[in-house]
Amino acid sequence: MTTRRGGSILFLTPAFLADRRHKRVHGVEIFNSLFIRRLLELGHPVTLPIEPRWSTPLREHLPEHPALEVVPGLPLRRPLPVSLALVPSLRRRGPFDLLILGNNGRGILPAARLLRAGSGAKRTVLFAHQFPRPDYLRAIARMGIPVHAVSHAVGDAFKAGGVREVNVSYGVLSAERFHPRAGDRPPGPLRFGVVGQLDTPWKGAHLALDAWRMLPDRLRGRVELHLLAYRHPPPDPPPGAVPHEWLPPGGVADFLRTLDALIVPSTSAETFSQVTVQAMLTGLPILAYDLPVLAEKLDAGGGAVFRSAAELAALVERLHDDEPARAAMGDAARATALQRYVWRAEEFVERYLSPVTG
Repeated sequence: MTTRRGGSILFLTPAFLADRRHKRVHGVEIFNSLFIRRLLELGHPVTLPIEPRWSTPLREHLPEHPALEVVPGLPLRRPLPVSLALVPSLRRRGPFDLLILGNNGRGILPAARLLRAGSGAKRTVLFAHQFPRPDYLRAIARMGIPVHAVSHAVGDAFKAGGVREVNVSYGVLSAERFHPRAGDRPPGPLRFGVVGQLDTPWKGAHLALDAWRMLPDRLRGRVELHLLAYRHPPPDPPPGAVPHEWLPPGGVADFLRTLDALIVPSTSAETFSQVTVQAMLTGLPILAYDLPVLAEKLDAGGGAVFRSAAELAALVERLHDDEPARAAMGDAARATALQRYVWRAEEFVERYLSPVTG
């Protein structure tokens, strides 16, 4: 249901201001699209500057809305020149009640400074999905911009750099789409999955493949590893490992419901992991590499952590052999996700926009 017309928002984010013709829409871009849709549903007019080559792919994820104004800039390919060239036009459209910087990115800071100095925005907040680089961190601290971080690890990095106001909350916006499968589990091998841009080395798909090579012979044909997705699949996967090509974001929920457990083998750089929470909401046990940002999601029994391919292989064997433990982990994972990681845009608006609009 749409609420009454609320405060106006300028949504300035590096991803939508860069030329992404050769990259798929994923991760932060999908979240930001869902976030903007929710802001519109809550009655807030949103102005969204973009690099003009975003016009076509954006329509798939962000339908037209009477309160959404998409402002194409010049085809300058990078956030810095695109955003700077848009400043005069954005000033004429302002002042905005809230300027949301949709992620870390040095390229949009000069435009943000000009908009703030010229009364183009009454308040500004950075939605930080990543760890900050030192020079960017210093700039945010000097500008006095509040930070909304996706995890305590990211938030602590900003606090350590002198940012005074740091808040932490994040999760899945479309939580209702991620629910357990209906009915009994179909017969067949136990299906484990890894989901992400698996050509990226730190996503750790190689650990899952190595673990499959270590499985005892008795599990051959009784467990499968489904890897979603590769641009360049591994040439010689072990028996039972099935690489998949890209799946549109709308198909992820159904894919997760075909699995019995999710493996999250990311070895570094992970700041939240939306797919982990999506799988938890689906009722899947999680086997995650021992990173703090992943391990904290499993502290109520929703899965287990590993530090090597050998440890992962042992956990796969355990889940295969112990169906009650597998079910208990899945139940705990879903309960944890529902309690902690269903993100509500209303709370964000209350925190950052209500002090401006009253």
